[in-house]
Amino acid sequence: MDEALFLGSNSLSSIAAAAAIQSASVPDEHIVAVFFSVAWLEASLNEIIHLLLRPERIADSPQYNRVAIAARAAKLDGRTASLDLKLQVLCAAATDDSLALGQAPWQHLTLLLDLRNAIVHLRPERVKVRRGQDDEPSSLVTDQDQANDIIKRLLSAGALDSFPQGYMVPILTAAQRPTIGRWSYATVYRVLEQVAEWLPSWREHIIAVHRSPEVLRPAV
Repeated sequence: MDEALFLGSNSLSSIAAAAAIQSASVPDEHIVAVFFSVAWLEASLNEIIHLLLRPERIADSPQYNRVAIAARAAKLDGRTASLDLKLQVLCAAATDDSLALGQAPWQHLTLLLDLRNAIVHLRPERVKVRRGQDDEPSSLVTDQDQANDIIKRLLSAGALDSFPQGYMVPILTAAQRPTIGRWSYATVYRVLEQVAEWLPSWREHIIAVHRSPEVLRPAV
């Protein structure tokens, strides 16, 4: 029986984009955008690694051969290879340099992964609160300077446009705030733009098939 190869990263990016658009009116869609943006990134990297390591691959250049050798040596096609490892190895092999983890988009990606992981592995969260005042809508209130570290980082990165005033604010509530969905999608798109710069002849497959974040803005 014949086999056909299915590459699904574009399907995942479409779901992430749709969620980012719908999040303007449906807060739960921000969380959908977080999940599917990360899934889209991982699927894209897995597709790149598959293309690099396929037996019938025709060498594009010495650079691509070098990246393929590094990917095989690091066992990037294994199920235990982390997303961070895949990016670190691909970057080093393609550019002879390491990721600038303290700069965008890598700093934003680290934050996005931390947010996704906090939600996926959600546990009872101890939220610092005080008694709400008469003019505040909630009886328990979190002040911004007492918020969870991830929430503070989201604010600092511009992923959150503002801190909810007068409410208790756990991570899950913060993740449903305006701009989170679009920021999640845009973060992954910017990461893949960087990956496409490492492997320019594959740019069309890596990034050109996906919708630019700017396309989402008028709709939301």
